[in-house]
Amino acid sequence: MMDIINKIANHEYTFKQLAGIVILSGMIAGLTMPGYGVGFLAWVVLIPLFLCMRRCKTIAQSMNLAFLFGFFFNMVTIFWIFHIWTMEWAGLSTFQTYMISVIVLICLSIYTGWFFGLFGILAKFILNASFNNVTKAILLGIFWVLITNKLLSLGELAFPWSMIEYSQYKYLHLIQIVKFIKGAGLEFLIVFVNVYLAFCLVEKNKNTEKFVLYPKRASVVVMIFAVLFAYGFYAMSEELPSEELKVTIIQTNTNMNELGDEGAWKGHYIRLLYESPPGLIIYPEIASNEQVKAYDKRFVRYVHDYIGGTGKTVIMGMFDYAKDEYGIKRPANAAYVFDRGVATQYIKQYRVPFGEFTPRYLLPKFIETNLFDKLIPEPFVRGREIKVVDTVHGKIAPSICYEVIFPGLIAKQVRMGADYLVTICNPAWFKSMLIKEQLMANSVFRARENSRYVISAVNTGRSYIVAPNGKIIYKSKPYRELVHTHKI
Repeated sequence: MMDIINKIANHEYTFKQLAGIVILSGMIAGLTMPGYGVGFLAWVVLIPLFLCMRRCKTIAQSMNLAFLFGFFFNMVTIFWIFHIWTMEWAGLSTFQTYMISVIVLICLSIYTGWFFGLFGILAKFILNASFNNVTKAILLGIFWVLITNKLLSLGELAFPWSMIEYSQYKYLHLIQIVKFIKGAGLEFLIVFVNVYLAFCLVEKNKNTEKFVLYPKRASVVVMIFAVLFAYGFYAMSEELPSEELKVTIIQTNTNMNELGDEGAWKGHYIRLLYESPPGLIIYPEIASNEQVKAYDKRFVRYVHDYIGGTGKTVIMGMFDYAKDEYGIKRPANAAYVFDRGVATQYIKQYRVPFGEFTPRYLLPKFIETNLFDKLIPEPFVRGREIKVVDTVHGKIAPSICYEVIFPGLIAKQVRMGADYLVTICNPAWFKSMLIKEQLMANSVFRARENSRYVISAVNTGRSYIVAPNGKIIYKSKPYRELVHTHKI
């Protein structure tokens, strides 16, 4: 290891070799993410990136290295996009389906990579400055969070998926601190530790002109972990609130290519509702297959009237229509909350790029026409109102699938008084369990950041319940229909 560090430091590697090191580092960083199982490596995996950027002769080289890291980091993290079921329901062949998955994977990775590239530009200025190494570690941590996390969360193409803090979701004692510093704060600490280890633990010996290890300086890192774990053990010893609310999760396990008769499907939905006990009842997201339509007045009225005085509050994903900012009616991905004779509509605010709208400016016309116009003939409207619904069982904050990766949205719902965070999802497009694991990791952070239960109904699983301390207290088996009732 020290030989590699010395070769990097003494310019013994060409730029192409540095690029190879960074690409490998980015791929390993992707393997630290949920679903792969080596999250502990996140605390050291960025070291090669910072060592290589410090050796860059120009800003352009630093930008390119950071871009390569971000591109391959994201490619590995979201490789589940490639594991997709043939979209016969959209009139697409197997070849067309895989063409779409490859295009989306590359486009999103390039888009994410350029934010890392922007970080690489600023990082080069910081690395060349006369600051001491601790100050550099602090500044690099701050700008990493601001650019690759906060800036990436803005705009129509917001895609803050590959956030390295999620790599820690299984280490409950370690992540308790996010109640105060949020996920972005933990991300800062991960970057800070990586930079500190790269530039402070290893420094050039003035006598030998070689880089050597100074183990005593590791005391700073040891202290950081000591504080994190000390608070973590304290927080985990606290008892969870017990209000004895019955939560029923309905996992429908709907195959997108075998939807069957719409009337029979609705009858099945109603039967499951009958069988569920009083309490909070949650159905998954369903907009993609359009089997449950909010404008089907007969069906909605039936659910609405049945709920009445049963003591049941139902959150149900539905396909709907709503007006966009120009007053034009467009498809909407909606969640309806039925409670005490009132049906409250929530429309998804953060749409999935290439899934619920096509960023046309990123694609050649022939690809857009021959592939994506079949998949998304009309873009889904973007919701414009955050909702918290006051029900007989408390204030419920609905969100839909992809939205759980946006901490700001969930935090606003909590500030509006939300008692329970409910997210519904339909990842039935994908064969891979990676996407399901990563969505669950997002929810672990939202639960701990806000000290609220997160309850998720996922069409093909895994459905789950996360306690306010981030502990997953229920996790369903995937690819099976089930109705599960849990007291929280």
